Parts: sequence; C-alpha cells; structure tokens
Amino acid sequence: MELVAPLALLTLLVPLAVLVLALAPRRPRREATGTLEIWRRAVQGAPTGGSSRRWRPPAWIVVAAAGLVAWSFSLAAPRLEARDAETYVVLVDRRPRMLLELEDGRSRLDAALTAVVELLGERGDARVSWRTPGADAFETRVSDGAPFARLAALPPADRAPDFEAFDERGVVWVTCTAGTLAPLRAGLVTSGGTAVRGFVGVGPDGWTFWDGSGFEVREAPADPGVVALGEGLPELVDAFVRAYAVARGLGVAPMGARSPRLEVTASARGPALREGARVVAGTRPVAVVRGGFALPRGAVGRVVLEAVDGDGTRAALAVADSGRVLVAPCELGELAPEDVALGLGGVFDEALAPDARLVPVAGRRSQGEPVVRAGEPPEPLPSPFPLRAPLAVVAALAFALAAWLRGR
Repeated sequence: MELVAPLALLTLLVPLAVLVLALAPRRPRREATGTLEIWRRAVQGAPTGGSSRRWRPPAWIVVAAAGLVAWSFSLAAPRLEARDAETYVVLVDRRPRMLLELEDGRSRLDAALTAVVELLGERGDARVSWRTPGADAFETRVSDGAPFARLAALPPADRAPDFEAFDERGVVWVTCTAGTLAPLRAGLVTSGGTAVRGFVGVGPDGWTFWDGSGFEVREAPADPGVVALGEGLPELVDAFVRAYAVARGLGVAPMGARSPRLEVTASARGPALREGARVVAGTRPVAVVRGGFALPRGAVGRVVLEAVDGDGTRAALAVADSGRVLVAPCELGELAPEDVALGLGGVFDEALAPDARLVPVAGRRSQGEPVVRAGEPPEPLPSPFPLRAPLAVVAALAFALAAWLRGR
C-alpha cells in the first residue's frame, strides 16, 4: 500500500486531541450535604460528586474519534498497488555458440543477458522467470541483475529453446542472432558479434579447426571436460558413472564445477519401490531393485530408467535432459555387466551435453549487430485500488453514529 499524500496524516493530531480532552479529569461538582435528597441519592447508589465516569469518554466521542482517524487516512489517499503481479518470461539460448567472446571480452551470453535486464528495467522492478533447455526455471527480480553466473555454470544446452512455441506477450527471446526469427508478440534480444575462429567438429584424424576461411585438422585439445557427481547416488550408478567418465576421457568433479558436460544428482524421495522389480533402460534390463524410493511426482525430464513390477506397474527411477540426469534414491542390484554397460551407457551418452569448444561454423560466423526489441508487455496489470472513497464513507458513517449516540 502506498500513500499519495502522506503529509495528510498530520491530521491524526485532531482525533488524538479529542481523546485527550475527553479523558482529562474535571473538577468535582459541589452539592449541599444537609438535604434529604442527597442522602436519598446515596442510598439509591447514584453518584454524589467527583463523578468517576468522566474519566472514561462517552461512546459517541470514541466513535467520532474513530471517524476522524478514517477521515485522516482518507485525506492521505492510500491505494493498493498491483505491481508485483507483473512477470516476464525470458527464454535463453545456452548452446556453446553463446559462450563465444565478443570484442569487449564478454561472452555473447553475458552481453545478451545484460541487455535483457536493461530492457526490462524500463518497466520497473518486475519479476523475471528465466527458462532454458536442460535446467529448471527460476525467478528473480530485475533489480537482482542478470543471472549470468548461474546460467554459465550449467552444462551447455544441445538445442535452442522452442522460441516459436512461445510467441506471446510478456515473453523475451534471447539468442546470438535473429536469423529467421521473427516474433510477432514476443520481444527479441540478440548479442550479435564478430566471427570467432575455433573447433567445429571431431573426426577420426583429430579435431577440425575453422580459421575464418578454411578448415584444418588439429590434435584434440586437452581438458575434455568433467562429469559432476552429486551425493546420495545409488552405489551402482555412482560406480558406473566414474567408469563411464574414464572411458569417455572425461574428468570427475563434485557438484558446482563450472560448465560440466554432465551433472548426475540424486532426487528427493518419492513413492517406495517394491523389492525385486526389474530396472530397464527403454526395453533393456539393467538392474534389479533392492529397496529405496522412486522419483517424486513432477520430476522434470525424459524418463530414462524405470522399475517394472511383475504386474506391469512402472515407476520412474531416472529422468534426463541436456547435460543432466536425476536419479532416484534407490538401491540397485547389478545384472549382467554387459547389460549395465549398454543400458546405462546409452542413457549417459544421450544426456551428455555438447563440448563447449565445438561450435558449428554457422555459430562461429559473424552474428551481425545486436538487436534489442521490446515485444508486447504482459497482460495489463489491474489498476491500483484507491482506498480514499471507502475510508471517507467509513468516516461519514462514524460521524452519523456519533451524532445518534450523542442525542440519546
């Protein structure tokens, strides 16, 4: 709530003064004590002087003071704001091309996010819902700044957001170049950028390097990336991922490593699992359930591991997205080693995020000039609800009631 004329609250001194005067003690009235009437009144319990009830203000004065308070707040013109209801949705492209540097040393992602925050800042301190493939949506305020560190720490995405599916008011698309994108209602922010030389593919003889005009084959660079492992993973999964990382030439790091190729984490508890259920990756048997819990309902991602009971009941044990796998806190018993290798190997190969150093030629070419185009804002906010008129009505009713009580 905000006050249009806060200085009007100084009129609260009026009802305060009324109550102070009403509570002020008065001199007791004098009466003769030798009359028969005074004794008759004493016998009947009537007050004979110094009337103590005058220390409590009459009801009509209290009601009138309450009316004056309502009148004072009415003069201040309070109103309820609805600004917190405005939320923008920002779809962020996090493919490796967004991590390439601009001439000023910033990455394309950093430049684009900064431009988005500046654009939305013109609408005030609105809420922003950030969405990107391979990560859960999260919310910030415009005043919190661009969440570059949070987004850059995630594994690179293997695809751009489905921009066309969200051509709506209150949505902003973020990428490196407009290309064929032509939103009708959504906003568009691109980083632009000059051409950036680098690796564009991997072949049997080495890595292919693009120098801006042609290609050459070079040796594979060092530091092939890491797999980040969370705590609480099933023992079978933890051991396999470590072996898988070695086989793929990847390192193993704890959660929090910058730009890992893959994050493998344990989820919260879901429904309890039935011991003895088969664990399958697609249709391939991988393991058997020894106990524990399935994924909680609502886990986001494509289901890649399931527990199948004898009656055909299925429970999700792992979901995957670009660069991450979420595994249920279950206990698994190994079947044949080749089944584990083929089943889980396929799961992690498909979830493995692209190497940030490998960017197609289209992503390394010049992306043109930056574009900052505001689309249509979110649905109109409800206008602020003014409280001046309701408070004035309350004050008028209080004064009318005080007058009625006074005349009784």
